[in-house]
Amino acid sequence: MGIVRPRAVLQEAKELEVRGQTKEASRKYASLISVLMRRGKPAEALMLIEKVLTLSPDSTRLYLQKALCFLEMKRENDAFIAIESFAIAAIRQNRISDYMELVSEKAKAFPKIQQAFAEKLLSVERTRADIFVFLAEALYRLGKFERCYEIVFSALKVDTQNDSALKFLKRLMTEQGQSADLKGLQKLVSGDWSVDKVKQYVMAEVHRRGDKKKGLDSEVGSYSILKSLDEEDASTLKNLIDSLEAELGESPSGIESVSGLVSEFKEKALKVLQQDSKTLIDLAIAFKEMGIEAEAKDIISKIGSHESQYHDAQCLLGRIEFESGAYFASLDIFQNLLRQPKLNDECQKDALYHLARIYIHINDINKAHHFADKLSKMDSNYRSLSRLRLDINALREKSSKPKQNK
Repeated sequence: MGIVRPRAVLQEAKELEVRGQTKEASRKYASLISVLMRRGKPAEALMLIEKVLTLSPDSTRLYLQKALCFLEMKRENDAFIAIESFAIAAIRQNRISDYMELVSEKAKAFPKIQQAFAEKLLSVERTRADIFVFLAEALYRLGKFERCYEIVFSALKVDTQNDSALKFLKRLMTEQGQSADLKGLQKLVSGDWSVDKVKQYVMAEVHRRGDKKKGLDSEVGSYSILKSLDEEDASTLKNLIDSLEAELGESPSGIESVSGLVSEFKEKALKVLQQDSKTLIDLAIAFKEMGIEAEAKDIISKIGSHESQYHDAQCLLGRIEFESGAYFASLDIFQNLLRQPKLNDECQKDALYHLARIYIHINDINKAHHFADKLSKMDSNYRSLSRLRLDINALREKSSKPKQNK
């Protein structure tokens, strides 16, 4: 292969473009992109990518290179938009496997890009276990181990015997010091346990390890309710928490089979907590973390509008409804919160964020944009605001495409 002379190639490309030979011109331009990237010139490479995409819109692989250019230029949000366009192309062209392989090869040093690509795929295609595993790999490299577990179990829900998911889960459990819990995985492979039961079994231990790591001084979580109690009461409740979480992890039928233990825990907790609003919120969070949302909501209902923690309690209730998919119930809660006088800044930002998210889910772009703008004016660095913007832009792009007649 001869030496590439960029100026000569660029001149050839321009001449071909002038003659209307756009396909040949786009190939010449494209051949220079990797040269510019190797020379540390991402801005110039980006200009050529835009040129090629104008001449040849089907050159969708360039969206991956575009994302990498933006990363080199420290423009992370633009990189996410580009990689999501790459994911859309993968779905449209039915080349998901090929494009996942490309992302894995070309963006190996950028797990956030792999995460964004996989999440976009999953927003449309949720019947392929390999996409979930692909996302889990990115999360693992980012150190997001708890979510990594959740995603691997989602893969197994799609395909219980998926070899990649099973191997990944085994490696994850071993590296996270959970070798003793591999019996749950063995029971899944043998068909003795369902995916849900194995998930409860494994995640109970993941959560317990997380709680131990945080210690009893954690601001939220199952054990934060113990902080203000005397030694005897704290010991009583801690034993109940441990028993309840263990039973939930072992139970094949979920909460129904441990309802007696739940009632005992709730009764004793309410007795020793003396219904202080702050500790009631901690108790509601404990129930939420154990997946017992109905009990969490019942505890929240005991916090009256005259109490100092009322707004925080309503924020928690709104999040519970949102996470369970009850978007309209969540909408009412957060809208009512914004009407409250003397609403603290954190609750206000939480309400604005979730309202924007809700309107994305119900496909109301204008209202989603409205609440995202209000949030940005309050706090331009608020958590996940950039991701919120990306999702709104993706929804706008989707809605602007003309519908094809069937």
